[in-house]
Amino acid sequence: MSYSYGTGSVILVTLLLISNVEGIGYELFYVTSDEKHSESFSGVAMQLIGDSNLRTETVNLIGRGEVGQEDTMSMYERDVGIPTSVWIQVRGDDGWRVSQFRVKKDGEDTWYTTKVLEDDIDDWGERIYPLEPATKYQLTTITSRSDDAQTDDDMVFTLHGSKGNTRPRILDADNRDDFETGA
Repeated sequence: MSYSYGTGSVILVTLLLISNVEGIGYELFYVTSDEKHSESFSGVAMQLIGDSNLRTETVNLIGRGEVGQEDTMSMYERDVGIPTSVWIQVRGDDGWRVSQFRVKKDGEDTWYTTKVLEDDIDDWGERIYPLEPATKYQLTTITSRSDDAQTDDDMVFTLHGSKGNTRPRILDADNRDDFETGA
């Protein structure tokens, strides 16, 4: 299609791009440090990087508004293969202290996780953190049968090992007296 304007002509061309890139769902889990002033009210962007150096599109992480806050979100993006690292960028004047980041692809059981970070991302800063397949642990607790062995307090544990430590976890099952005598 062309239009004439005096002595010249302008040709308008419409180009339709169709993507054949197959997408996949990802479940994201990230934790703001429990240290004072760790939260961020700036925008925080993220990309997953895969084993063939493919990247997802940049997405904005929700949450991060409270110290110690655990956030989850789902996204549907291109399949990057095995997630090997995560790129995080703070987009504003309020940095963020991230404690841990994990990702799992839909249809798979493996979580890919950073080590425990406690790392500041400065205002307008960015970092790339490596991801490794998470190891699953099963922890069993047995409360003594002796008098006054029970507690209603939160029980917190951290596993320590030669490759580092897990982040602190609270042992609690909903609607259950977890640590009663003999439980």
